Amino acid sequence: MSLNQLHERLWGACRRAGLREIRWHDLRHSFASQLVTAGVPVRQVQEWLGHSTITMTMRYAHLAPGSGADLIQALEDPSAVARAWQR
Repeated sequence: MSLNQLHERLWGACRRAGLREIRWHDLRHSFASQLVTAGVPVRQVQEWLGHSTITMTMRYAHLAPGSGADLIQALEDPSAVARAWQR
């Protein structure tokens, strides 16, 4: 099957679903965005997507929930900090 045929199938599925035409890259971006939003570590997303640099993957990290305040909060629990170093 040619690339054009694959695009036609994707766009046909979009039309049937009442969506705008999307590109394959849109699916890739959505996949990465949903992983980051779900809390999957960015390094893991980098590996799964095959990005050679973390910088590329970080373009998706802006969608991560919270501002990091919850991570700073962990410092207030000394046992949580100790457990992190024991892994």
